[in-house]
Amino acid sequence: MKPIRVCHVGAHRCPRTLKLAHVQQKRGEIIPYRIGFQQGASQTVAPFEKIIEPSTLPIKTEPGQPRIEAKILKLDEAVKEMDSIVDLYQAHNEPDWIVERLKERTKKPVIWDLHDLNSLREGVQKKDEARAFELADAIIGVNPFLLDLAKLKLSRDIPTTWYRTWAPLDWFPEPVEEPTGPDFIMATALRPEPGHYRYFYETFETIVNMGYSLTCFSGYTTLPEPYASCKANIVPPTDAISLIKRFSEAKMGLCGGLVFSPYMSLADPNKLYEYYAAGIPVVCLGRHHRLRETIDEHNTGVCVDFLNELPMAVEKIQKDDLRRNVREVRHLFTMDSQHDKIRDFYKEVLDGQP
Repeated sequence: MKPIRVCHVGAHRCPRTLKLAHVQQKRGEIIPYRIGFQQGASQTVAPFEKIIEPSTLPIKTEPGQPRIEAKILKLDEAVKEMDSIVDLYQAHNEPDWIVERLKERTKKPVIWDLHDLNSLREGVQKKDEARAFELADAIIGVNPFLLDLAKLKLSRDIPTTWYRTWAPLDWFPEPVEEPTGPDFIMATALRPEPGHYRYFYETFETIVNMGYSLTCFSGYTTLPEPYASCKANIVPPTDAISLIKRFSEAKMGLCGGLVFSPYMSLADPNKLYEYYAAGIPVVCLGRHHRLRETIDEHNTGVCVDFLNELPMAVEKIQKDDLRRNVREVRHLFTMDSQHDKIRDFYKEVLDGQP
C-alpha cells in the first residue's frame, strides 16, 4: 500500500505533533511532514520527511503591515511548496486561523486537530474558531469528551475521531530503581500573564519551603518576573528528547494545578503520560477529573486538593511503592497503540474526497 503523506501544521512546538510524527515515520505507513512557526521540531527530535519553518524565513513587513500578516504570507509560501508533495494536512490548534488559511490555499483535505477549544477556556467563541468549524474537512480530538463538545458546535456531517497523546516508550530510558534527581519535576508552559505566573511562582515557593526540591521545565526561554527569583530550579526549553530523558531522574512528577476551571476538567493530561513512560509516580494538584480518573484507576499517584496535603501524598507514594505500579502499567500508555486508528482515519478522510 502506498504510504499516506500528511503535513502537520502548527504554531507551537507541541509535543503531540512530535509524538505523532515519530510513530508515523517509524511504522512507515504514514510519511510525516511539517510546517511550523517555532524552531525546535528538528530531525533529531522527530524525523519529519521535510520541515518548513516559516518563522525562520526572512520576514519583511511593509510600512503599517502587522508582523502576523507577514507570517501568514510566509505560511502561504510554505503551503505552495508542500502542496505538490502531501495528500492531506493536519492543522494543530491553536491558532485556529490556520484552518481557514489552509482551505484558501489548497484543494487537499484539512483535518483540524483539537487539543483544546478556546471558546471553552475563554467563555466566548472567536471568529477563527467559528470559521474552523465551518471549513474543516474532518476533526480529530485528543480525548472523547473534547470531541463530543466539538461535535455539538458542528452544523455539518464530517468525519470525526479522537486519539490519546500518549508517549513513545522508545523516547525514554528504562526507569531507574533509585532516582537521584529532584523530589519533583513539572513540565508546563510558564506563560507571562500576571495571574498565571503569580500562581505558579507561589506554588513553587511553597513546595520548596516545605523542604522539597523541584525542577520545572518551562515553555519560555526568557522568564518573566517573578520567576527569576524563584527558589525552584526552572529550566528553559530544550528539545523534547533531552527533556524527557531527565524525567526519569526525578522521584515524582507534578501535574494539574490548584487553579480550577470547568475547562481544565476536560483537558487531556499530556504530561501525565510522559511521567508514566519515564516510570515515575505523580502528585496531581487540584480537582482535575481526567487526571484523577487515570491516577486512581491504576494507583499510580496521589491527588491533593491543597498544598498542605503534599507531605501525606509523598509518604503514601513511598510507603505503597507506587513507582512499582507505574513500571507495571507504563506500556499501556504508548503512542504506538494510537497509530492504526489515526491511519484508518486518514484513509476515511481521503476516501470521502470528491
